[in-house]
Amino acid sequence: MKTPIHVPHRSRKKMLEAFRLANDIHLDLLTGSRTYEIFQRLFSAKPTKEIIEVGVRRMALWYVILTLTKWTEYYDHYKLFIPDDVRSDAKKLRNDINAKGIIKFRNISVGHIWDKETKMPITIKETESRIQQILGPEDIDGFMRWVNDPVGNQFPRNVICVVERVRDGIKEVNGFTENDLMLT
Repeated sequence: MKTPIHVPHRSRKKMLEAFRLANDIHLDLLTGSRTYEIFQRLFSAKPTKEIIEVGVRRMALWYVILTLTKWTEYYDHYKLFIPDDVRSDAKKLRNDINAKGIIKFRNISVGHIWDKETKMPITIKETESRIQQILGPEDIDGFMRWVNDPVGNQFPRNVICVVERVRDGIKEVNGFTENDLMLT
């Protein structure tokens, strides 16, 4: 068993919160990325109207983006509870999310229809431009594989692995069980 994390004013309640929230983020990233993958396979096997395919891609991408922004908030509030052996990777993930413009995209495009700066509705062109900034040289498939690559997840390359290591580390050092997830 790993040595417990020493945090000023550490409390079991805060550690349970950190455990449960990391678990929630892990579940949401897994669900969003797998939903995208499953629907892409269905669309390949039986094509459907393009508008449906676009809607499903947006739904999965928006959900993953919302969850990634939750990770940055999680890191900011619970970084002292993250085990030492994964803390630098957790911080790097937080910084990568910020550098990709994911937080800004969530704040402007995912959660709103109105751009507060321009005082105009957000256009499709603006949304697509912001998505391209997030994706960089990758397409949506590549982005989703960065989040969760069911064929070959590797720590610390894939987001899901970093979140999982944080969650499992907190669980291990505190002796938590799955039953503890229901206590917060």
